[in-house]
Amino acid sequence: MVLAGPADQLDYMAGFGVWPAKESFLERISEQSIGKAGRSSRSRSMQVSSSSPQLGPLQGGGGKLRGGICTVDDLRRNMRAKATSGSLRAGLGSMSSVAYRRPSLDGPGFEQLSSPKADAMGPLKLTPKERNALSAQALELCRKSCPSLRRSQTAAAKYHDLHMAAEMLPPPHSVELPPGTAPAGMQRSPYEKQEAQPVAEKPTEEQRKASRSRNQKKTVTMSMGQDVAPDDSKALPKPDMAEVGPLCPSVHEALQRYTGPEGGFGDLELRRMRIVFNRFSADESEICKSSLQQALNHLGYLTATDDEVDDVAKETTEYSSLDFQDFGDFCYRFMMREREVLQKKMTEWKLKEKPVNGPSEELQQFLRFIGIVTTKADVEELVELAGLSDRNCDTPEEVLRFLAARRAREGFAKEEIGEISEAFEECEAERQVFPAAEGKMIKAEELSNGLLNYGGLYCADHLRELLDSMEQTLEGERVFSVCFWEFLVCARQLKDMMLKEVADKFDELDEDEDGFIEAGSLRELCNMLGFTLVDAEWYELITEKSIVEDGWIEFDTAVDFIDAVREKNGFTEEEQKELTSNFDLFCDESGEMENLKVMELLQYMGFENELAQVRAMVTQVDFNGNGTMDSGEFMRLMRIQRENSMQAYKLAFEEQKLGEEGQASEEKVDVALRAAGLHPTGSILRHALKLRKDEGQYDEASRSLTFEAFLLIAETCRKLVPVENRRRAHFKDDELRDLLQAFQAQDLEGRGYISIGDLLWLLADSGLPVNTPGGRANMYMQLDAAREAAKKAGVAEADVGNPGSPRVRFMPIVHFVRDAVKDTQNTVNEKEEAATKEVKFSSQEVIEFRTLFNSLVEKQASEEQAAERSKVSDAAPRMGRRRSVAGGQVPEDMTARTPTLGAVIKRLRKIHRVPAGAVVQMVASMGAKVTKEQRIELGERLGKVIDNAQGLDFPGFLHIMRWMVDSNFGEMSA
Repeated sequence: MVLAGPADQLDYMAGFGVWPAKESFLERISEQSIGKAGRSSRSRSMQVSSSSPQLGPLQGGGGKLRGGICTVDDLRRNMRAKATSGSLRAGLGSMSSVAYRRPSLDGPGFEQLSSPKADAMGPLKLTPKERNALSAQALELCRKSCPSLRRSQTAAAKYHDLHMAAEMLPPPHSVELPPGTAPAGMQRSPYEKQEAQPVAEKPTEEQRKASRSRNQKKTVTMSMGQDVAPDDSKALPKPDMAEVGPLCPSVHEALQRYTGPEGGFGDLELRRMRIVFNRFSADESEICKSSLQQALNHLGYLTATDDEVDDVAKETTEYSSLDFQDFGDFCYRFMMREREVLQKKMTEWKLKEKPVNGPSEELQQFLRFIGIVTTKADVEELVELAGLSDRNCDTPEEVLRFLAARRAREGFAKEEIGEISEAFEECEAERQVFPAAEGKMIKAEELSNGLLNYGGLYCADHLRELLDSMEQTLEGERVFSVCFWEFLVCARQLKDMMLKEVADKFDELDEDEDGFIEAGSLRELCNMLGFTLVDAEWYELITEKSIVEDGWIEFDTAVDFIDAVREKNGFTEEEQKELTSNFDLFCDESGEMENLKVMELLQYMGFENELAQVRAMVTQVDFNGNGTMDSGEFMRLMRIQRENSMQAYKLAFEEQKLGEEGQASEEKVDVALRAAGLHPTGSILRHALKLRKDEGQYDEASRSLTFEAFLLIAETCRKLVPVENRRRAHFKDDELRDLLQAFQAQDLEGRGYISIGDLLWLLADSGLPVNTPGGRANMYMQLDAAREAAKKAGVAEADVGNPGSPRVRFMPIVHFVRDAVKDTQNTVNEKEEAATKEVKFSSQEVIEFRTLFNSLVEKQASEEQAAERSKVSDAAPRMGRRRSVAGGQVPEDMTARTPTLGAVIKRLRKIHRVPAGAVVQMVASMGAKVTKEQRIELGERLGKVIDNAQGLDFPGFLHIMRWMVDSNFGEMSA
């Protein structure tokens, strides 16, 4: 195998995973080139065996190398000697071409620009640029000729830049290596600490200018067709010059993008381009090619597909990033490309067979044809703005005028512009020393709140996606304020994403692609978008929107209906009032409720959620992360709760086959409800069944239920169960049973109460501070508060006792334990919220890390249970001959031990933790390449965050994950 040049050698080394430092590689290639250039009488290739210690420089020739190292001075002296001797000039006259490769404009690939038959080792024919490259600054110029490397680039991008640097040097001797042999001396030792790869310097202005000039710009003039009337009476009115806000284009200015004369951009467009460039650039001076599509979407280009953007980017520069002048050149080229694409699209649209239902629908369908979703109402207002009210809007001139009006308003109707302006004004302004042409600037962190105020809570998922694309300039060191024009652009992108979501689901239901779906399918559309509507909700909504159930629905009607559903969160008026009244019981005077109270409120309403489930729902709703919740966020949370409950109801209904005749007995309905997380008493269940029977929805003879009837039974039980749940302090059946057994173990005489001394003895091993005088005094106060809470929850006074009484009954103890558990949960929640803010992970990342943490907790719990079962099994043979009679099985009544009250309280207050070893095992299972130093540091950090050797809690786990991500622990980010 022959390696004919530095690029081939780099290819070969990369195949073995070898990435030499750029400086050392260029020096080595330079040494070989100089050493070989003076040995014209020697062999044109050199055999190198796999045992060679290194690819060392060749000795001899015109250049004398000191210690085998070629310095820049050696390079200069070598070239002077060649020029003086005339050997280089003589060679130039005898060659017509040289096997020399340059970077192709197509990107990472390289093309052979010279004859393949040329002598690779003959005298070099050098251009002035190449002679300059071999001057005293050879290595420096080679580095400058590479695209600027960034730390965030992939290995392939780094390889591309090294490849280009190697090609800037003259080809050295050919190196022949055995197949499958890596160059000796280039392989990395697995025990060697790797140095960070050097970052290449940015291309010079001269190099960028040369890159831009390789492809000539062209100007595209759009054809207006033959349909434009020549007389002035039918000519279009002059385009509107009004602007909706500072820096926003007018219709007249927006029209220049499609019909403007040859030349550059106007001042306002350049200002907008600078804003976008800063928003998506990596370091204020360059923007990566990967960000160009987002930048074009920001600027309102309509045809910025991946292929089109990549194609124009290659025309602009072969480098992986663009400075602002490159970016301006790119935008101009893309503007011309968009003219071509739109011209072609309009021609295709004109030839396309389609029903004609007026100009507005014609334009709406054309926008869908080029990938833009909008409503007919917005189109009609934009048609008026464009001065096309009395036009058919079927000529190129009219379509382009409409597109210009759309850009001037960013696709919004006048009323929506007012709403967006109001949301923008509510945001906190950035302090400005001097007024700017952009007008008011808001703080970067206010962008999310402002857009959320405009789009509502149901845009949150799309908003996260939008903000993630601009994250680097909204938070961190490089933060840019937001002007009204950019705020309007972000609102447009957010609305486009939401409309596209509805359109995609609508198209799935529109099987015949005629633009209509059955009205009944509208309910299914709501379900696909996260709203499972029961009959009461469905009929109230279609009545309000005047929708005939057996009619046909077009897209605009579907959008309007979905907006109404979202505004009501899918609830009926009665349900909304009930939810609001419950929220008012727990919110403060400002109308806000702390997130810590969500669990308590859900329990009050009869929902039996795990704490992890509640946290996940709160994370979805509390978008701004302020730790509180208003009534709107609460209603959104209750929709999530409703959807979770509906899934549980549906699964339980199907598992018990309640829809089949003879299956819906009272016992099976009770089993289904308990599987769905509801635990009604017998009287509550019978009451719920009677209500369905009175409504004709349950027949005791046939014993069958519809799913809708089962939902109503479940909701009736859910509303009645809280009364009983509040009485028992929201403890589950097994938890309440354990508390009762611990109480009865002390109340041996069955009097129904124990003394205060007995209670203190029971709490001795609970972990509660009752072993000091102050702790006991506090416990007495808490016990009286528990008595009052039990009384308010509906517990009979005889079962509560008197305040300060030395006799303590069971139900006050239940509420006393609940208060202790609640205090622990609040402490845990506060600590986790503080940790979440400190580590600065996104909400989705926190959810993913919690899932990972919970899996470690479950694994640890299963291992502990297995160990406990093993202990019991090992102890069984020692129990005597009678125990072996039953085949070695231990009777449950002999192995089960009544838990003490302290043990029950400890279990209820237990904080989930994982041992340090579990984290180490997790890292090992991920295949991370952990060095000895990293293992030592991991152990030290685990020791710092673990509390009293009890294990790692979730806040500590988050801090460990933050450190691993920041330090690229074990090359996990590679």
